[in-house]
Amino acid sequence: MTVRQLTPAQKDQLGHINQELAVLFTDFGNKVLADEDTWTVLETPEDLAGLSDSLRATFKAAAEERKLGDKMAGRQYALERGCVLDDIDATRPARKGLEGLQEPCDNGGANDTNALIAKIVDLRAQRVKLLGYPSHAQVAHVGHDGHRAQARQDLMMRVWPAAVARVHEEVRDMQKIADKEKTQLSIEPWDYLYYAEKVRQGQVRPR
Repeated sequence: MTVRQLTPAQKDQLGHINQELAVLFTDFGNKVLADEDTWTVLETPEDLAGLSDSLRATFKAAAEERKLGDKMAGRQYALERGCVLDDIDATRPARKGLEGLQEPCDNGGANDTNALIAKIVDLRAQRVKLLGYPSHAQVAHVGHDGHRAQARQDLMMRVWPAAVARVHEEVRDMQKIADKEKTQLSIEPWDYLYYAEKVRQGQVRPR
């Protein structure tokens, strides 16, 4: 079904859906931008464990700029977050700042986007049903290669098992390093960047 095949009432409904989606996408973008400028206060020894002297100095300067007294401030989400994560020793309990960096807009705060995402998914589902397409992917590619959406989905499902298996292999390599360092930790998602870099440096021979 195309827009031209819709009844006037259906076209009106489609227009309302598209307008609401436009508003939601704007709100989503605003929350992401706002979250980039929010900060987590780091002040206890546990909060600061694993941070290098240079990163501590950076956070200290940020705290002074925001007049937080003797406290430090860790930016929750920033374009340079990859550099920050590489500087955090994941074998230590530097979790407070790390989780904020890895879970932007997913922390229950004012800039949380989970509710927005749920609304967007619901409205997309309504639009899919209204237009008579089997999935949002085909709606998104109308006029391009929407007829190939199912083929792409099939391809993804064929490669998915191999991709998952590869992730498990990589985690096993990371765990070998953690065990060798006697950290007594089980590799979790927030440990991936740190230990993946150690694997890359050759501390465990890649498969």
